[in-house]
Amino acid sequence: MIHPTKNQIPSNLRHEHQKVLEIWRFMRMLNLNPKKFIVAFLTNNNIDVKVCRGLWGSADGWTSTCKVINVIRGLVGDGRTGKENWNAYILEEAKKKLASNGPVPHKAQESVTWFNANNVGPEFFSKDTRSLRETNLKTIGSPFLYNLIKSKFKNNLDKGNDNED
Repeated sequence: MIHPTKNQIPSNLRHEHQKVLEIWRFMRMLNLNPKKFIVAFLTNNNIDVKVCRGLWGSADGWTSTCKVINVIRGLVGDGRTGKENWNAYILEEAKKKLASNGPVPHKAQESVTWFNANNVGPEFFSKDTRSLRETNLKTIGSPFLYNLIKSKFKNNLDKGNDNED
């Protein structure tokens, strides 16, 4: 990849907004808009295109990927309709994650997170078995749901502590 020096960049393209507008004009000439370009860039299977986006999900690229997602959230979440759409989108993504992350109900397995009330005895309530169930829930059973609910409780507790002043 060639990286031009500052002197090689035309004077009318030295500022970010100038570059953005020039790229936008070029995309229009190619019958693309920013969304079409981004979708094509992120989904195209050409090996050269894949290489260009290679770090998006990696440890090295994750911080800047989150920045892109957060900028999109800020843009689309501005206004009542945008917030409603964003919340609906996040809820659907959470539902998909939970559906793919949880245990199969009523399947006999060690440390299962679903229980038949007819099979619950006094040992179910012992400190060791409760600890084992909690560890399983956090690491194997439903870690996403566990952390989501834990975060909600923590936020509510933090808000409660703020109101005590």
